Amino acid sequence: MSAPPSPTGAYPEHDKLGPLATGGGDSGWRAALLGSARATIADGRAAAAQIATAPVEAVHGVRKALRRMRAIAELAADVLPDGIEDLVDSVRTARRDLARARDLDVAPAAIAELPLGEADRAAANALVAGFKAVAPPAAEVAAAVARAVTALAAVGDALDASLPAEIADDVLLAGVRRTYRTARRERRRARDSRRGLHRWRRRSKELSYQLGLLTAAGGARTAAIATPIATLADDLGPIVDLLVIRDLARAHVQPAEAPIDLDGVRAAAGGLSKDAVAATRKASRELFADGSRRFARRLGKALAKDRGGEATADDGDHGDVADIVD
Repeated sequence: MSAPPSPTGAYPEHDKLGPLATGGGDSGWRAALLGSARATIADGRAAAAQIATAPVEAVHGVRKALRRMRAIAELAADVLPDGIEDLVDSVRTARRDLARARDLDVAPAAIAELPLGEADRAAANALVAGFKAVAPPAAEVAAAVARAVTALAAVGDALDASLPAEIADDVLLAGVRRTYRTARRERRRARDSRRGLHRWRRRSKELSYQLGLLTAAGGARTAAIATPIATLADDLGPIVDLLVIRDLARAHVQPAEAPIDLDGVRAAAGGLSKDAVAATRKASRELFADGSRRFARRLGKALAKDRGGEATADDGDHGDVADIVD
């Protein structure tokens, strides 16, 4: 397939990667990828600027930007040099460095939603009160945010230097296929695996960003594939938060003079997460019914029809692709 004309429409609401690039002589998919990368860097910097006044929002915004940047790089992986993998790994490391701060930020609200009796609610409140003692120092979080912005900029520069002028549809479809294949595998594992659930959510979120970029170049048919994936990614967030609560309760350092009974908190979070995983896996069965090759073929046909073309017989047949790790 040939590269599409540079899309100019606004991004759909579920895809916050931003407007496409219009300058510098870039066109087609290169413009789309670089425009998304530049907007993501700008979003990350804007979030980081809030670190002194709104640290919770800063951490959340920077981590979201890091996830989007990884999705962009994975989308174009087939035309990027091997050396860029180290930079993409730096994005992953930057997200991990902010994970503790993020968990302690979201846990109080999630704990407040748990259905607890009076005694267990008191224990939960005591758990939340102890978060300040184990939270990373503000200076440490600020330094991690600064490193994250540096990592975003480095990947953006590498993409600008490495992306070829012409990028075929098949390159991006292969990138989507790789992410879909891994999300589909982790959905199966999420039934019995905490790690599988986390990875299913991560890959689903990245898949939603990638499909959102393609939707900006396509239209209603592509959006019909993208929107349910974005909804799923959002639905998985609160389920992961339940696991965070359980882990924080398990890791809580008990005061020797008055230990807190957190069994009820752990049981409530664990029970809700188990039920929610089962329900979400069942509801998403149709989303992941296709194998990755068939999914990519269906997406390629939708994209071609949205742009007023006809898909060829082998559209979406991209050969074997490797799973994404972490």
